[in-house]
Amino acid sequence: MLKKHKGLLSNIGTQVVIAMIIGTLVGSYMGESATMFAPLGAIFIHLIKMLVIPLVAVAIITGAANLGDSPAAGKIGLSTFAFFMLTSAAGVALAIFMGEFFQPGVGVDLSSMQGLFSNEYLITHKAQPCLNSVVA
Repeated sequence: MLKKHKGLLSNIGTQVVIAMIIGTLVGSYMGESATMFAPLGAIFIHLIKMLVIPLVAVAIITGAANLGDSPAAGKIGLSTFAFFMLTSAAGVALAIFMGEFFQPGVGVDLSSMQGLFSNEYLITHKAQPCLNSVVA
């Protein structure tokens, strides 16, 4: 049996790293005018989100359906749920730490955003319940 040799450039991980390096170089070279590529990045992120969530959901549902009435199904389900909760907690903890460490938004002038908030919020400085925002 003849094994086909794949080159380094056929690896998707390598392609992503090369694209990141090229994007960084182009952004550094073009400076502020590189923002013309921002819509392409936004479209790419939206396409990834649109693809990943259904793909993961289908993989989980298919895997659970293939287990059938196996005695190990409960154990696998419990360990999967525990892994999900652990990784979610780690992600939330990392996000909180990074937010506290980097302080995003500090020093940003928010006066131009006053029109986005209701008058009640501007007076009381308290966020209204979510249901009030939806119904109003």
